[in-house]
Formats: sequence, structure tokens, C-alpha cells
Amino acid sequence: SRVFFTDDGSTAVEVAIKMGMKKFAKDHNINIANNDVVLTVCAQKDCYHGDTLGVMDVAEPSIFNEGQHPWYEPKGLFLDYPTVRYKDGSVGITFPSEDNDHGLTSVKDIFDVGKRISSNLYNEYFDSIENEWNLYEAKQESRLIGSLLIEPILLGAGGMKFIDPLWQRALIEVARSKNVPVIFDEVASGLYRLGVRSCREILLVDPDIAAYAKLLTGGLIPMSVTLATEEVFQTFLGDSKAEALLHGHSYTAHPVGCVSSIHALDAYDALFRGQQKKSNDRSIMPSMVEYFDQVEVAELSKLDLVQEAMALGTVLAVTIKPDRSGSGYAAAG
Repeated sequence: SRVFFTDDGSTAVEVAIKMGMKKFAKDHNINIANNDVVLTVCAQKDCYHGDTLGVMDVAEPSIFNEGQHPWYEPKGLFLDYPTVRYKDGSVGITFPSEDNDHGLTSVKDIFDVGKRISSNLYNEYFDSIENEWNLYEAKQESRLIGSLLIEPILLGAGGMKFIDPLWQRALIEVARSKNVPVIFDEVASGLYRLGVRSCREILLVDPDIAAYAKLLTGGLIPMSVTLATEEVFQTFLGDSKAEALLHGHSYTAHPVGCVSSIHALDAYDALFRGQQKKSNDRSIMPSMVEYFDQVEVAELSKLDLVQEAMALGTVLAVTIKPDRSGSGYAAAG
């Protein structure tokens, strides 16, 4: 219900972290200025949230941050995660240590979070995440996780990996059980990139804070927004200036960006509403627009050079089998 304007995705996430940490501190009676308690984040391995220093720290060491800035220091718990993919023509879930379809025979089954949330796998996810969270805080003296920051469904710069939505839903519920604010970084995945306006339509849960950019203006001009609930907004109300969200930008909500965004959002709504009417029984979700045939993606994963493939909305990700030069964004080839 509240919007904070900035200029790019990285800055939008910086603002989101400020919001989340302040909300957590107020809810738990913590003085942020008191160095006795250090607030960190819970995030996903391979995550990437931008190149400004604060969000650089919300990532494990990689080519994007290590050696890029002398003040870089990763601050948080970075969880390993299961991914969804086609491999040799079959869909399944890849865990950090194994491949398993868990009886799920289609992408439609995997993305039916409402049905899967009553499964034993959901309980396994929840218990495992909660255990890692508790161990992290127990080992890190005077450190508390003050916000959960995730890229919903799709890890972009981290390798175009699709995360099992049930695992992310369990992660969100663990955070909620600890009264920790939930932040969606939808800079890459939001605004119909994955065929839905927001990944909350897949995860069936709302964040406390969310960041958007990229598609916001149709790629015409830089502008970003950080959305927050009324409860988060109330955190910054007070009689003193120090209580406010003191994050300023010279081009905040500039007219050209706002006009571009209005036109872009209207165009997306018109385009995708028309496409949604064409959905059929094979569609992953009634509200999702699909640009790639899942049967063809499965066939693509059978090719000799292809390790795995996956598609959702407007995104098709194909992982090529690595050679001696390595794999991922650090590969020489």
C-alpha cells in the first residue's frame, strides 16, 4: 500500500533492506545504533541483488563481488535450495545432493503450491530450514537474522535457476514464525517476466516488502520502486527526523519515468489479459501466460550438449554441459 521511488534495482533493494531491518528492530525492541547486536539476512546461495555495497554484502563471494570492493563482507545465512528442471526429457527436482521427482510428473504439479503444502516434503523443507536458521543464530554470537531476502522462483544472475516454489514457501513460513520481515526482490522476475504479474501468485503468499525495476518502465528509462505494507510504513512514523526513512534520490519519481511506467504497466496488463484467455488444461496455472511449450522444452533437454532445461513465462533457461573451461558465469568460454 506504500511506494518508495528510486532509480534502479540495486537501490530499490537497498531501501528494502533498510525497511526490513528497521521493522525487525522495532518489533523486537532492538536499537540498531547499539553495536551489541548485529542484524544480518537470510538469503539463497547463488543470489545476486545488485552492485551497491549494501546488497553486495547479501551474497556469498563470487566474481560479482569478491575483489570488486575492499569493503565487501558477506553478511548472512545463505541456504542451499532445490531446483526444478527437465533432464533427459523428464521433469523433476534437483536437490543439492540428489535428483528426485518425488512423484511429481509435470511442471503443473510442481507449481501447485496450494496442493503440495500439505505434503511430507513441505514439512521436510520447513524443518531443515528452521534447523539451519537456528544453528546459524546460535553459532553467530550477538547476530540475529533481521530480514529474509529472496529472488522469487528465478535466480537470475546466479545462473537462471528455477527454485522449487514449495521450498521458498517453507522458507517464508519459517521467517514468519520468527516475526522476520519477508522481502521479494522481483527486479528480474516480476511484472510478467515469469508469466504472472508477481510471483506471489505462484507462492500464494504476500511479502512485507518488494522491489521492482527493469520492466517497470519498459526498458526506456531507469526507475525503480520499493513497495511496503502499511505496517512497514508505520515503522518510520515519529516526531523526530531520525525516525524517518532517510534515503533520498535526486530523481525520485521523476515525471518521465512515471509516465513510462504507466504506459508500460497498461501495455502489460492488456497483453497478458488477452493471453490468459487462451490458457488450457495443459497450462501450469490459469493466471499464467506461457511462451514456451513444455513438451518442446522436455525434448530440448534430451540433446547431447544439454545438461538440463526449464521454461516459465517468457524465460527459457538451457544449461549446456560444462567442458574443461568450467561452468557458470565464471567459465572462460
